Amino acid sequence: ISPFVIQPTSAVVTEGSVARFACRITANPPPIITWEFNRVTLPLATERITALPNGVLQIQGVEREDAGNYRCVATNIASRRRSTEATLVVNPAPAVRHPQRPQIIAGPQNITTTIHQNAILECVATGRPKPLISWSRADHKSIDVFNTRVLGNGNLVISDVKPQHAGVYVCRATTPGTRNYTIAIANLTVLAPPSLVEWPESLTRPRAGTARFVCQAEGVPPPHITWLKNGEKVHSNGRIKMYNSKLVINQIIPEDDAIYQCQAENEQGSVLSTARLIVVMSEDRPSAPRNVRAETVSSSAILLAWDRPLYNSDKVIAYSVHYMKAEGLNNEEYQVVIGNDTTRYIIDDLEPANNYTFYIVAYMPMGASRMSDHVIQHTLEDVPLAPELQLEALNCTTVLVRWQPSPDNSGAIQGYRLYYREESQPESTPVLLHAQDTQRTIGGLDPRRKYHVKLLAYSFMGEGYQADQTVSTPSCVSVRDRMVPPPPPPHHVYAKANSSTAVYLHWGRPMFTTGQAVNYTIRCNPVGLQNASLVLYLQTAEQSQLVTDLEPNTRYEFAVRLHVDQLSSPWSPVVYQSTLPEAPTKPPSSVKVTLIEDSTALVSWKQPEEPNVVVTHYTILYASRTAWVAGEWQVLQREGSITMALLENLQLGNIYLVKISASNQVGDGPFSNVVELAVLPGGFSSGRHTDGSAETEVFTNAFYHLDQRSMTGIIVGVSIALACIIICVLILVYRGKAGYTMKPSTTKNVRQRSGQGPHASASQAHEDHPINIESLVPIMSNHFVDTKVQRSHVMCTYQPGLTVLTYKEAPPSSPHQASPLQVFLGPPRDTEASQNSEGSHETGDSGRYSHNEMELTQLSSSGSLQPPCLGVSRGDSHGSADELPHLAVQMEIHQEAPSDPYQLGPDPSLPRSL
Repeated sequence: ISPFVIQPTSAVVTEGSVARFACRITANPPPIITWEFNRVTLPLATERITALPNGVLQIQGVEREDAGNYRCVATNIASRRRSTEATLVVNPAPAVRHPQRPQIIAGPQNITTTIHQNAILECVATGRPKPLISWSRADHKSIDVFNTRVLGNGNLVISDVKPQHAGVYVCRATTPGTRNYTIAIANLTVLAPPSLVEWPESLTRPRAGTARFVCQAEGVPPPHITWLKNGEKVHSNGRIKMYNSKLVINQIIPEDDAIYQCQAENEQGSVLSTARLIVVMSEDRPSAPRNVRAETVSSSAILLAWDRPLYNSDKVIAYSVHYMKAEGLNNEEYQVVIGNDTTRYIIDDLEPANNYTFYIVAYMPMGASRMSDHVIQHTLEDVPLAPELQLEALNCTTVLVRWQPSPDNSGAIQGYRLYYREESQPESTPVLLHAQDTQRTIGGLDPRRKYHVKLLAYSFMGEGYQADQTVSTPSCVSVRDRMVPPPPPPHHVYAKANSSTAVYLHWGRPMFTTGQAVNYTIRCNPVGLQNASLVLYLQTAEQSQLVTDLEPNTRYEFAVRLHVDQLSSPWSPVVYQSTLPEAPTKPPSSVKVTLIEDSTALVSWKQPEEPNVVVTHYTILYASRTAWVAGEWQVLQREGSITMALLENLQLGNIYLVKISASNQVGDGPFSNVVELAVLPGGFSSGRHTDGSAETEVFTNAFYHLDQRSMTGIIVGVSIALACIIICVLILVYRGKAGYTMKPSTTKNVRQRSGQGPHASASQAHEDHPINIESLVPIMSNHFVDTKVQRSHVMCTYQPGLTVLTYKEAPPSSPHQASPLQVFLGPPRDTEASQNSEGSHETGDSGRYSHNEMELTQLSSSGSLQPPCLGVSRGDSHGSADELPHLAVQMEIHQEAPSDPYQLGPDPSLPRSL
């Protein structure tokens, strides 16, 4: 015997009332409980004392002699155990006893028992006069008088409990001769093993037929039914289905011939029933329908089409179409029978956005064909159904719209469109709402007006069904009627951007003498908004609000007003706040890395290619391959307006990896693709841009690097230019001392006389003496000209775009014969052209002459006059008589230059001598 679960406790009662003690113990076999008073065994039942079998001791009409110590004794065949003692104290009854209403001090408790056991329902009541105890059933059924008895003063004992004894029992304590009563109820649950009410019967069915087995059982708790085939559990599939207590086998095949068992079981036991299925084979049956096709018609309809069986198709009397949901377990299969005059059928009771599987069976008088091939088809999503709409007028100018999406929507909702308009007014532009929104505040309305509100959901299938309701705004309480001023607006409205889509608002509440509740309306719209229907109104009872779902990097204006006691304040002063920009979503573009010194590289980039992006700084990460493997990046940061940076202290022979990201105050953007830079000795570098799947090799041969050879070339070139300048100056000084006067050989921009030009002069002179022009081209940078004379060699300085000539002079055959230089440049003029104040001018054509705007520089008419910079030794000036004077220009191009749009072609008006 285990220890007592419940020990008796001491009690203090009044003389003439009821005393009750209880104890509980568990043992196997169940013990017999008796009671001792002052360690003397009490009888089980007397006129005033009742000892119930469940361990309860009741003493009716307590007397002073009942005071003392009580304990219970539990005894079974194995042992005996005594509880602790409880003391009963009896107080004397008052001299005057007033009537008391009946009161149940120990009512019946819910009991769960098994069949053939005993059930005890206790009921103890007090009152003055002593109440009467009666029992009844809540279902108004009669109590079984053969197995039921009353023990003591109102305890109901049911022996040999059966399932029909289960139910709700009512204990009623009534004052005698009155209608005063009180009740207590308890439920009696009788556990029973399962028993079969309907059992399966053996069946004989043809092949491709349908067999149905039925098995129903009852018990407490309700039994679970399991179907077995030859002792193994049957699982549901496309042909075999289990519905509650039924087993249905469609399109019977020879393998279905077996013994089927129905097993019903619960905690109290199990029961089994058996049936046999015999499959009859028929040789003269049609083949299965062929080429089954399915086509979606709508969200609830699918068109099926098939071809007739290949064999015995003339004996087909009907077709059956079978369909069920393709996903899930234990889906119910549906069957539709149609005539043999068609091979097409539309099934129109399907659910939207579901996959269904279909097959066809052909029937003849002797049996059915095999199943056709299964096809699976998906129904379309339906447009959203109308949401459940509710409208509430918050005040005379504001309406709150609430809604809930329909639970029967088959597809995902992309958003809502909210329309509202005043009665007899055209419909406004819809307000677009997010799919997760469930309410919207419409503000700025007119008092005492009727408004029509329409709400619909939309998906990618289109707009759904609309919900339409009407609401009337109440009249505002007039200040004139109330004779009170309107409340002041909220003050100190403060706005701060919280993110790229949210702004935090806070304001102060004006000082009120009233303690009534105050709520606020927030107005929010982008600055410069023209559509009033897009103004956002929010309601709150707090003094702060986080306004969400705003556009990034947009300037908004906010105002707040309060409502109290049907009065509305004016709007507060408008405050402006811009939302933060979004974090960059793309990396910087056109990232390039170039080595400019042995240990320094220049990295450049462009802003991310996305509109309205704000970049506050760039982060450059670079590391050698060894450091990259170890995860050790070197970090540089540059302001958002800077798009280049220097990478210093690079080591020769290493390959460096470089990547860049753009950031702002909201967050960091992604890094660009890694660019590789190989630092090679001697000022060479190779860069490789990795771009996912493709790689582009970029090599730079010291593009920014100036090595020793380059510096030497620059110094030599500058020295030669200075030497040419000095020589030309010395020649000019020498000519001045010799008495020669000449104009500077500079190009002049003068107006050309009509009918004359350089080409005309050249043609005229050519008629007397031919000249030889070896080359007439502009001299560009990176070229040098070697001008050679027969007896003298002079290097002259030049400017890009000007032609440098060497001049050889021969004695003229006649005083009137024009010199070759005059033939080329034109005849001398009597008056000097005004000298261009800007000196030598390089035109946009780099040496091309225009007949309308340009005129060649005129030289002195003296036959011995030589341009400066064309030095001729006077001692060697006479040559052979048959040697014609000519101009020789020799150019040596050490570097191949691309085609130059400024290259001067030969003038067709000038003859050539090769």
